[in-house]
Amino acid sequence: MLRRARETVFWLGMPNELKQLAHDCTICQQAKPNNQREPLLLHPEGLSPFEKVGVDLFELNQKSYLVTVDYFSNFAEIDVMTSTTAKHVIISLKRHFARYGIPKCIVSDSGPQFISTEFQRFCQKWAIQHYKSSPGHQQCNGKAEAAVKTLKNMLRRTAQDGKDQWLALLELRNTPRQDVNCSPTKILFGRPTRSVIPIHIPKSKHLDINRRHQRRTSVKQTYDSKSQPMSKLYINQRVYFQSAEKKGWQKGKIVRILGPRSYLVESLDGFRYCRNRVHIRIDHSKSNNVYEDTDFNFTFATPNQNSQPTANNYTVANTRPNRTHRMPVRYNDYVL
Repeated sequence: MLRRARETVFWLGMPNELKQLAHDCTICQQAKPNNQREPLLLHPEGLSPFEKVGVDLFELNQKSYLVTVDYFSNFAEIDVMTSTTAKHVIISLKRHFARYGIPKCIVSDSGPQFISTEFQRFCQKWAIQHYKSSPGHQQCNGKAEAAVKTLKNMLRRTAQDGKDQWLALLELRNTPRQDVNCSPTKILFGRPTRSVIPIHIPKSKHLDINRRHQRRTSVKQTYDSKSQPMSKLYINQRVYFQSAEKKGWQKGKIVRILGPRSYLVESLDGFRYCRNRVHIRIDHSKSNNVYEDTDFNFTFATPNQNSQPTANNYTVANTRPNRTHRMPVRYNDYVL
């Protein structure tokens, strides 16, 4: 405008008057380009893990997610949200803070969940400072925005490949970062977490192994002072056992050994129960200690959803078992 005016006419103070004319023009001001960006203002990341966290909500494939990222270690948590209200956001954050500790401050955007009175009361009660970014200025919460971008990419790739997204998140947390050459998991926990990729996990340096072993030995000696070992059982051995469905002791036999002190017991009516040795005692009523096949003359029905709950979902058929009646041995010398 100034050059065009000089081609026609000129007077003293003309440049300043033309500039003021442009400043007073509302249409000219509204059509101006965006301001240039300012120098980067770095957030203080704190001196320990989970001292400062960033939170953000995003939506992908018609599902809402909440991202919580630690500024110090870059350790990120992701939650699938059934509702994005302040109440549900607070519940998810409480789970993380109970696991990793309460942060000193939270950085979020100015979403309705974070500017609500309920969220402000939560921050005051838990002694947390809350910093809100200006609307439309996502760079203020750049740590959470970068975590959202990374996790979105991970979710898209796992959905396309049909892979487990939680396993991918585990490997993402174990991946070393370029700036510190250390993974977020190692910064947070002091060690990597076990995954499908073989990795050496060092022993804890803050644990007194000898003192812990002495404590465990002392507890075992105190417990064993009022206990005694029980004999091992074998398959087809006649026993009495206790169950939660019935009071007292029931007859049965051992059909499988599940562990050092765990057995699968079969009752006379065909039900099977997983019982510990403490719930089983040996039946000494016969010398051979083995049931005959006729004592367990029953049939199994096909398991269904309406059947009675048992250890292995076995059900007894509608017909009652037919047991063979035998004359007691003491009556062999008599004629009936």
